[in-house]
Amino acid sequence: MYDTCILWGRKRQNNRRSGYGGARGGQRHARFACAVLKPEQSSERSLLRTMENITLFPCPQKVRFTFEMRPQELAAAKAYYRDFFERAVRPEQQTRYDMLILDEVFSLCDCGILEEETLFSFLCGYHGQAELVLTGHTVPARCIAMCDYASHIKKVRHPFDHGAAARRGIEF
Repeated sequence: MYDTCILWGRKRQNNRRSGYGGARGGQRHARFACAVLKPEQSSERSLLRTMENITLFPCPQKVRFTFEMRPQELAAAKAYYRDFFERAVRPEQQTRYDMLILDEVFSLCDCGILEEETLFSFLCGYHGQAELVLTGHTVPARCIAMCDYASHIKKVRHPFDHGAAARRGIEF
């Protein structure tokens, strides 16, 4: 199992903001936009579709590992996810939602699908109101240095260790 890094938020000049408590200022429910970079039929996406106030960006029906892709598939994946990223981080998304979650975005950088510099440039220039949540297996130190929160999640014990099969709706 990989360690997974999670970044939440971005340093701000003024950290005095109303807490979530389910909603900013208690007036409405928080709105979330999720770019979960998994196939449409993944358990994560299936669960998120059942929740209120969550907008999921569409993803491909099937996603192959990059090491399984032929060169033309890899080129198409790079173009697709570059466009996906650009749509997810448009300025109107930053004001429409209270939180923008870019799940596995650092993994896209790890495998060369998304240029790390593209992500870093976005983070450096980000001034939106939405909190950012970015995840991936390997997070560049320069990204950790500019965020509010950084966490490592590490498997200590898991049924896989003893040969248990993955369960539908839990592990996949």
